[in-house]
Amino acid sequence: MLVRFASFLLVMTLAGCSSLMKSGDEATEPEQETTAEEETDASGQEDSANAGLDAETLGFFKHGLLLLKSQRYDQALKHWTIMSERTPDYPGVWVNLGLSQYQTEDFEGAKASIEQALTLDSEFCAAFQAMGPVARELGDFTLAEESYSKAIQCSAPNPDLHYNLGILYDLYMRQYGKALLQYRTAQQLNTEEDPLLNIWIQDLAKRVPSTPAPDTDAAATATEDSNPQADETSDQPEEPQPTEAAVDSEGDS
Repeated sequence: MLVRFASFLLVMTLAGCSSLMKSGDEATEPEQETTAEEETDASGQEDSANAGLDAETLGFFKHGLLLLKSQRYDQALKHWTIMSERTPDYPGVWVNLGLSQYQTEDFEGAKASIEQALTLDSEFCAAFQAMGPVARELGDFTLAEESYSKAIQCSAPNPDLHYNLGILYDLYMRQYGKALLQYRTAQQLNTEEDPLLNIWIQDLAKRVPSTPAPDTDAAATATEDSNPQADETSDQPEEPQPTEAAVDSEGDS
């Protein structure tokens, strides 16, 4: 039997409200050892929504993103914990704290942080993306499905989201027809065909041959998430590993 592995979409939330910290406030506690190389990498994550942020706060935020992207999760957890105390009204901070908690296996804490982000902004797309894998780890598959679906609806077409939703349906909920639809949608959205995904599609198609292939135009509006890897045998999926994908998500607190 083929085994599917769900991977975690690393969500980078930077844009947001323009009043994170008043000018002159101290912000010396969060770790900030940004190198010249990191400054170059981080600069690509800025957009016009950050025009009102003071430079110091923006620098702390970008450094926290780099800690996550470079998989320094213990440092990221400390950094975002301090940021959440200093800037508690910004949903992006809470999502990134939740991602740090997820990666350090504090799934309950991650859920609470992401829920706080949604309290601040009930339509914050990055929060839905982050909640999917957290809810899955907690065994709340209904919440995971709902979160993945909302993330698909509010995001640009993203094969990873359909991929991970397919994993949820396939391995966890045993809804193979829905899994097949998500895998096919993910494959259509991929810039290059994934041979492994083709194998999974063929495998499921033998069991649910009546499931139609998704319309290419409808792929962008389908309501589910995905992004797996495969190995040998076993019914239990392995611990998800973060991808290098970064998503700049806009949201006002």
